Amino acid sequence: MIFGCGKNPKTEADNTYCYHGDSITKQYYKDAQSILYYGIYMDSAAHPDYFNPYFDTVKINSHLDKIQAVRNLNTPETDSIFNIHKVHTFGWISAVSFTIDLDLAAPETQKIKQGQPTGNALFDSLQNQFGFKYMNISQSGWADFITAKPYNLFPIIRWLQSVPFVLNGEIGGYIGDGSNIEITQSGTTSTVDFSIGWGDCLAGCIYHRHWIFEVDKNCKATFIRAFTN
Repeated sequence: MIFGCGKNPKTEADNTYCYHGDSITKQYYKDAQSILYYGIYMDSAAHPDYFNPYFDTVKINSHLDKIQAVRNLNTPETDSIFNIHKVHTFGWISAVSFTIDLDLAAPETQKIKQGQPTGNALFDSLQNQFGFKYMNISQSGWADFITAKPYNLFPIIRWLQSVPFVLNGEIGGYIGDGSNIEITQSGTTSTVDFSIGWGDCLAGCIYHRHWIFEVDKNCKATFIRAFTN
């Protein structure tokens, strides 16, 4: 009998082209959008989509293709990911909420609180274009806004910060940690990392279990390894 050296055996799917079905779209569209958004956050202004407030659907669909490719393996590992643990992205960067620090002495701030146009052409045009709604304001001047649908908020915050009565701005988010999906690209190969977390996850999770796959340009998926850290 021959024993291996402890590495997980590679398993390949028989995909020869890229696609994703309605089920993957329904279950993972927000995840694919979140993966793109996280990439924008990590690369900051160096990311080609950093100054585009609209999420690139071509890139979102590409992420969905890769998730579908992994799902098609139909192995014990993918059963753990998709059926047992139902892994999704944590999505700790908000695409629908932000807060801006307003000059409390500015008349425009009072108009915002009253739900009226400010009279500032840039602020009002941004509000009309992206449909962000004023929610509340703190005593120190930080005002919360929500949008009707998800946007890449990084350029929107930058544009708002150029308005005279906007002193600063931050994108909303969530604390803690949990399950996640990360996709990174190296040449024509993508690495897809599915993970779950447990143990004091409000503080960031003590433990994580990862399942790593590679997906080539033709959406042929290969299971690489699983590990816990």
